[in-house]
This record gives sequence, structure tokens and C-alpha cells, in this order.
Amino acid sequence: MSNETVPIKKGRLVYVGIPKNAWSTHQMFFRETGWEMASWHEIFEEAPLYQWSFFGHIQNPHTRHTKGIAEHIYRLWDWRSKCQGYKKSPEAILAEVEKWIKDEENGFAVSLMVQSVYDHHTIPIKNLCEDVGIDPYSVAWIPMDHPEFTTEELTNKFLASHNISERISENDRRHVADESKKGIYDVLHDMKFYSLMQTLNPFGGGQHYEKHFMPTVMKYDLELYAKVMKDHGVDVYEFEDPTWQGRVDEQGAYISEQFRLNY
Repeated sequence: MSNETVPIKKGRLVYVGIPKNAWSTHQMFFRETGWEMASWHEIFEEAPLYQWSFFGHIQNPHTRHTKGIAEHIYRLWDWRSKCQGYKKSPEAILAEVEKWIKDEENGFAVSLMVQSVYDHHTIPIKNLCEDVGIDPYSVAWIPMDHPEFTTEELTNKFLASHNISERISENDRRHVADESKKGIYDVLHDMKFYSLMQTLNPFGGGQHYEKHFMPTVMKYDLELYAKVMKDHGVDVYEFEDPTWQGRVDEQGAYISEQFRLNY
């Protein structure tokens, strides 16, 4: 597992950091309040699995995946700029990324990117946990997108239940997305479910993402997320947009006709 998911422990309580699920914020908070960074090898050398309690943060898997795709594209742009001898500001790179993903000529490439897994930012929680020998259902997950309570409120409630006095606040948040980055998230999310339905691409858009990617790659995390939210009093769909089949049917004739005319 990546160093970005190194566990942080206090006593027999271990925080399982998931990339794109506010990992930077909580890593810094726990380190500053005296928790100990460790490796998974050290954890299991110290005590057997059943003697540890694990917790972490979770959000809608679609949202996390979208953020991970945006991170991947950003890193590609940053790497390309450096290879070309340029050092561009994050703002400049984000502007270029947003322009690129909105360009219809790049629709096919973007459609492939939004239904892919690249690194620890997009790898499902199931795989991240199982890679180190942890059952995802054995982790006490704290929702990041509860409709009534903030992440901090739920985190502090969890910490209090374990007699831990530290308290986190919204002021402790790190790497908060600005409006530019949120705009990129919105475009990528829309491309997953809606816009590319009319792209001349047999594998593109909502049809493939919802019909194939979600029930396979995303299925386990979607079910896990639905259970966590239900445990916190919120009923959610395991699959975010259950109307996809109707939209696929409506667009089917259009797509077939466009292929007939153009290919």
C-alpha cells in the first residue's frame, strides 16, 4: 500500500487513511495531537489483528473516484509541464485541465479516463483494505457527506466514544478544493452520468460507466457506503442514478443512427 495510507495509531486504535477521503487533514491532525505513524508490518508485529480497532472516513464512492480522476489528470499536466521545462502554478494547470476536459474533441479520451482506475486515489476502498489484510466491514467508517452532521462532528463523537480528548474542527481542514477544482469535479461527474451519452463512442459516457463500471469495479464500495450511511440513519441508493436504463433506452436509437452515419 502507498505511503499515503500509512496507518496512524494511539494505543490499540488505528486510523485507516483513505486517499481523497480527507486523508491529509486527518493525518496532520492526528500527528499534531500525538498519534504515532506506523507501518502495517509494525502494526501486525505488535499485536494480532483481532486486538486492534480500526476507523476511517468514507464518502460517496462516485465522489471519491471523481476527485481521484481529477488528481490523476492534474498530475499528468504537471508532469508534462515539467518535462517541457515549464514550472506552472497550480491555478494555471487547473485552468488548462478544465479547458481540456470541456473540449468536445477530447470526449473519447475523457470518457475512457472517467471509467478507469489509476492509483491509490481511485483504487476502491475494498482493495486498499484487503491489500493489508483488513476486512473493510471491520472498520468503523465515519461519513464525510452526512446530510445533518459535519465530518468533524461525527469524528469528535467517535473519538469521545473511545475516551480520546482531542477534538478536530473545520479550521483543521487541509487541501480544501477551491471553486476551480470543484468545477472540474462537476464536469467529470457530469461526463460519467450524462454528457457522454451522446458521444460517438461505443464505450463512452453514462451507458458504460453505469452499466459496467459501477456494478463491477464500484459495486463493493457502493454497498459498503450504503451500509455505513444506513447505520448513521440515512438511506441512500447503492447505485447513484437508478434511472440510467431509461436514459440509455432513450438515447439508443440516436447513438445507433450516428454510428451508421459516421462510421
